[in-house]
Amino acid sequence: MDEASFKTTTIMEIFHLLLKYIYYPELDTKIQDIYDLLEKLPDNDKLTDYLFIVVRYILASGAIPEQRLLEHTKRFSGGEEMIGVAAREIEERVERTRKPYWEQQGEIKKAQQFIIENLTEKFDVVGQSLSEKIKSIQSLDILNMLFKKTHRVNSVEEFDQLVDKVLN
Repeated sequence: MDEASFKTTTIMEIFHLLLKYIYYPELDTKIQDIYDLLEKLPDNDKLTDYLFIVVRYILASGAIPEQRLLEHTKRFSGGEEMIGVAAREIEERVERTRKPYWEQQGEIKKAQQFIIENLTEKFDVVGQSLSEKIKSIQSLDILNMLFKKTHRVNSVEEFDQLVDKVLN
């Protein structure tokens, strides 16, 4: 498509430039054009939203180093903080893909399963509602404590009340 067809709206032009140059060294100079276009947006809230999307996309792609992007983004109110927030979001996403995160998720699932199995063994029936509450707990420490309590409670209702206390 020719360049003119992308210049129908400011937003289209912004994202056209971003997508076109994201993996090219020219992005470092084109970011100024993108930011100039952002400043033309009449709605300041939209400007902030779109700026955050642009910053997050550039950081995630690694097309421009964080410090260099920060230099460009300082021209906007809150730009510095935005870079920090976007960088933390990306780090958290990357962290969730690492092995320890998935190992912990496996331990949590296993603990939830043991609690439900123990209660079923002891009381024959564990309702769907209680099972869902147990599966909503994401703290391994709390799940381990609840597992120990499965041996001490006298009824499913008593355990359900204990889970309600933990959740509130």
